[in-house]
Amino acid sequence: MMKTEALQTIELLSLEVKHGRHELQLAIERDGQRHVTALEVDESTGQQLLLLGPSEGERARLSLYTSWDPYREVHYSSIIKSNRQRSETHYFTCSKLYTDLIEQLRLGDWPDLAGDDRTGEEPPAEQKASLASTNTYVTKITRMMAASFRLLVLTCVLYAAWFELEGSFLANQGDALKELQVPVAATVDTAQEQMASRLNDHFVQAQGEEGSGAVMAANLPVEPEQAAASEEAAEKPAVAEVIELIIGEPYYSLPKGYVALTFDDGPSIYTKDIVDQLIKHEVAATFLFVGRNVSNNAESVAYAHEQGMAVGNHSWDHSNLATQKNDKMASNIAGANEKLEPFIGQSVSLFRPPYGSMNDRLSDTVEDMGMKMLMWNRDPEDWRTNAAEDIMQYFEQTDPSGGIYVLHEKKATLEALPDIIELLKQQDLKFAIFQ
Repeated sequence: MMKTEALQTIELLSLEVKHGRHELQLAIERDGQRHVTALEVDESTGQQLLLLGPSEGERARLSLYTSWDPYREVHYSSIIKSNRQRSETHYFTCSKLYTDLIEQLRLGDWPDLAGDDRTGEEPPAEQKASLASTNTYVTKITRMMAASFRLLVLTCVLYAAWFELEGSFLANQGDALKELQVPVAATVDTAQEQMASRLNDHFVQAQGEEGSGAVMAANLPVEPEQAAASEEAAEKPAVAEVIELIIGEPYYSLPKGYVALTFDDGPSIYTKDIVDQLIKHEVAATFLFVGRNVSNNAESVAYAHEQGMAVGNHSWDHSNLATQKNDKMASNIAGANEKLEPFIGQSVSLFRPPYGSMNDRLSDTVEDMGMKMLMWNRDPEDWRTNAAEDIMQYFEQTDPSGGIYVLHEKKATLEALPDIIELLKQQDLKFAIFQ
């Protein structure tokens, strides 16, 4: 089972920039109690959160986790902004300092939080604002007192030094002033800062509960000779309903009563085994492949398509396309299409942006290429764990109806897949794929 953690939520109330320092006003719920506090973050992370903070009528919840992108060699995390109508997840790069801070908060190791402890309902907006304001005031007073004390000590030192050694005044003053300097928060390297400055366009991962595509019933037959390609494949055909997506409209969710399994980042050594498990349980799924992975796993692409799975594009190299120029976006997507299409015998029409990072430029580019944007609204974060039971825990605790699950090709996901399918089938949901 997953480790029990003390921290439940981190709500971002506001962010202020004071003399170049970025201070987060947070409402932290831990062990059933609510704490309001102020914490400082580095400039690079703070600048992004400044643009992504809550607007009037919104709540903003910081992810309890950060992730490492091995392709771009940067840390990133997310913030979920919600109101009564919709919920959106925005991604941002972050520093190692922020990563360590979130880890400490999540495990309850630091800091010793003080503030408004409560176990009841969410406080009214005006009370929440007052708490944040009060906390800010206390923080300011504390800093002013500390600065005044240091100034007093400095004055005494200088006064004594003046009489003891007349010529040492300037040197003593210089050393003392160094003690008063506020430590500069650690920042990410230049390459990460450049990427971070470009990453603040409108990134959306999840939106609403109802989808907007037309639903068409379809059986996906598997020819006998195709099924015989693997001993694990079942004799019965995979059954799913095909969701026809619309060009120009990012698709986040399904109608109630439907569910879809999607697999990112392949093809890989696990692709065939995942397909075999799907066939064995008589369902189909959608695979979003990375172009540069095809060379080493080309047969897996063809196999997935032949077994009735939907095949889509997940970029050429899993880079954050939303940060690139329009022509680079288009060439990246087109490169993956060119690699995939010979193995499926048809054009690729589905596209999923890496990390769910999307802005208007990327959306327009995908639309101009005649492709359809497939997003998701259920994320078990299977990439984070090597234990199948951890993945299953998410499925057991989440309402699957209307869900598009984003999964990844890895051993733990493969091991959990039979139980995932059985759990979804027990709820009489219709499995869907996309085209």
